[in-house]
Amino acid sequence: MGMSRRTLQRKIEGSGASFRSVCVDAKMRKAAKLLVETSATVSSIAFELDYSTASHFSRAFSKQFGVTPLVFRHSKSSFN
Repeated sequence: MGMSRRTLQRKIEGSGASFRSVCVDAKMRKAAKLLVETSATVSSIAFELDYSTASHFSRAFSKQFGVTPLVFRHSKSSFN
């Protein structure tokens, strides 16, 4: 992006968002995409997104989307 992490953080926080929330949102969008478009396990997705455990990832995912990763995957795959 051509700027340091700290500069990016300041710009994001200057717009009223928190750096952490932007990072979590990006991780969750990627998780949702991986759940729908791949057959990767929840554990492997958690590892790829740098969560320490699958359960920690599942809690974060559920907080963001209101359902567990597996329920999300099954609900989206039933429309395809």
